[in-house]
Amino acid sequence: MMLSRRERVRRAFRHEPIDRLPTQIGWTVEMGRRLADHFGLDITELPTRFDNHLVRVDLAVPQRLSPDGQVRYDWWGAGHDTAEEGYFIRESPLGASADLDAYSWPDPWVPDLLADAERTRASVGE
Repeated sequence: MMLSRRERVRRAFRHEPIDRLPTQIGWTVEMGRRLADHFGLDITELPTRFDNHLVRVDLAVPQRLSPDGQVRYDWWGAGHDTAEEGYFIRESPLGASADLDAYSWPDPWVPDLLADAERTRASVGE
């Protein structure tokens, strides 16, 4: 039986028989460029080339940088080193205190938080 990617993932989540394991390969921006060049593809074709089963969706949050531009903060307040490719955390929002009651949690009700995710979903269908 040859399943679609979507049906394969659905069945895997339900612990039903599948023809093979769903897979997902991710990459950083620079690695994506290098992979696309290697395979002679446009970077937008990489998910198909690697037979990815999932579609990445992102939150629409404004990018915030430290005053010196060396740290980029994500939605959770984790500070990523801008000199590093990938996800090296330079500053942790819980570094000074692990008190979760004092932590400034992200606001899930920010207007248009899911706007980018909705656009991505609409572009790929259901």
